[in-house]
Amino acid sequence: MNKMLMDEPHIAEMYRNRWVAQNIKDMKENPKIISNFNSASSLRRAQKERTEASNIEMTEKAKFVNRLLKKKMTHNEISEILGITIKGVSDMKRRYDMPREE
Repeated sequence: MNKMLMDEPHIAEMYRNRWVAQNIKDMKENPKIISNFNSASSLRRAQKERTEASNIEMTEKAKFVNRLLKKKMTHNEISEILGITIKGVSDMKRRYDMPREE
């Protein structure tokens, strides 16, 4: 009699089914709950941003970072060489869609 109820297979299955049903109900009532990472519009937007980024002319610093990235250097190593933050290197990489051909 000291056994926990959730250890019973039929209770656990019933709980899971109700939990899934509640999640579906919540998503219908509030569409903002649904993650849109895999939606077609977010994928198109990401591809458009990438295409635009590959057309932007790189600055001298960006060209240097691009060469270092092609040599398989880490963000940490590049940030130490250039004296910028790791986030700065990451942002530059995303902004110019690096590594790419110059």
